[in-house]
Amino acid sequence: MTHETYDYTLSTAKGALLLLTCALIAVGSGYMAISSAHVLGMPEVGPMPRIAVFAYVAVCLATGWVALEELRSLLRPSAHKAPIVLDSEAILAPASPETASLLRLTYRGISDIKTRAIQGNHVIEIRHMDGNLTISGAALGSREAFDSLLQSLQARVALTRGYRY
Repeated sequence: MTHETYDYTLSTAKGALLLLTCALIAVGSGYMAISSAHVLGMPEVGPMPRIAVFAYVAVCLATGWVALEELRSLLRPSAHKAPIVLDSEAILAPASPETASLLRLTYRGISDIKTRAIQGNHVIEIRHMDGNLTISGAALGSREAFDSLLQSLQARVALTRGYRY
């Protein structure tokens, strides 16, 4: 059988939400650090104002760094693509739409392939002796790519088992 590759777009919703949350926390803690620093101009009332400024600056730097890393990740389009590969022995696909870590499942170990719709999105559910895999139709880009992947996968599993679907 020929080698087939399908483009699979990873979800960026969690990264965007993390970016927004960390950016808001960084801005808020930066503002609190600047506001608390004005307290230091007053007569010394103990170590608390300095500790507060240090804590706000630390939170601002940490969340600002996370926000910048997420922004950098979102601006790299290649980081949002992970191909699904069908070769002669196995399927190689992202473990989930949120991560780029690849999962290799041999056709011999696949016990069931189902399709279903989840909130209007068609998915392929693959049951394997090493775990389950769900492939989102929306992440494949088109209905034709979804149907082609499903038919090819079913044919490869059937050939491995020695019968047709």
